[in-house]
Amino acid sequence: MPPLRRNLLCSPPPSEAGTRRLRACRGFSLLELACVTALVAITAAIALPRYADSLARYRVELACRRIIADLNLIRMRAWAQGTCESARFDPDAETMTLICDPDINFPSRNYIVHFNQAPYYADIVERDFSGRTFMYYNRYGQPCGGGYVVLRVGNVQRKVVVDGQTGKAVME
Repeated sequence: MPPLRRNLLCSPPPSEAGTRRLRACRGFSLLELACVTALVAITAAIALPRYADSLARYRVELACRRIIADLNLIRMRAWAQGTCESARFDPDAETMTLICDPDINFPSRNYIVHFNQAPYYADIVERDFSGRTFMYYNRYGQPCGGGYVVLRVGNVQRKVVVDGQTGKAVME
């Protein structure tokens, strides 16, 4: 039975196993390292732009879902509590403020969503709610007109549209 070989790359062929000493292990050549480095660089050059686009799509859709959830929340709250509720959008500060809705951490302040910060990093490109800067729901949960908000992250843009009859918000 032939002796067990410990390292297949550094051991001699089986015919010479008993007659010659093990050859010294040699490293990779400079050409092999350059080829592997070039392959890794090409793969990264292909993958990074796709990753960035995917991340931008994720962030803008996350911000849109946040707006939809908050608008539906204040619409239901207006109906359930019989109060008027509104959400104001400020493109300069990249914020959405839920008026008459206290912040969980600071009950004396209104609840503010900063779209230019983590996790969104989004810009409010445009907003129009029947000529106003805010979406307003009366005490029956009915909107006082429809409208839309356009958000952008990188080169990805999405629009949140509020139906003027029902007040339901959807992403386009």
